[in-house]
Amino acid sequence: MKSNFLRHTALWGLFIGLGLVLLSVVDMLLGFYSTNNYFNLLNYALPAGGIIWGALQFRNEESEGFMTYGQVVSYGVVASVFFGIITVVYSILLITVIDPAYVDSVQALAAEKLDAMGTLTDQQIDQMLEMSAKMMRNPVWISIGGLFGAVIEGLIIALIAGIFIKRNRPSTPFV
Repeated sequence: MKSNFLRHTALWGLFIGLGLVLLSVVDMLLGFYSTNNYFNLLNYALPAGGIIWGALQFRNEESEGFMTYGQVVSYGVVASVFFGIITVVYSILLITVIDPAYVDSVQALAAEKLDAMGTLTDQQIDQMLEMSAKMMRNPVWISIGGLFGAVIEGLIIALIAGIFIKRNRPSTPFV
């Protein structure tokens, strides 16, 4: 069962990761740069749907219709590691090869939003943007932040979904 578990979570992590990459490409092509709130919901709905659907499929097809709460949570975390790796690799390729000006575009939009809020001085905005730009261009920070964020997201999804997906084996008191 262990090899099936890893194979299954890797496959669903791959599906989710490729879906998130596709969403990012569409996001860039449409010029949203993650500013459209409705479009951003898809970035959370896709991993949630993928983890839930994958765990249900694993429970019903690979685990004889039974899965404990802990197994559901493990499924979500492991799948999120796989989709996190895919999105981190894509993010690094995006800012170094595909569109090196991407960070500048995101920074310009962030500067407009921060300025429109009117709660920060120009100097504070510049400091924030300078620090975030350094982190957004650093592959180490992208890797740490991307993987950590994916695992936390997968954990939260799995903790909630596990309540509904789990199905314990019936216990037989005396055999």
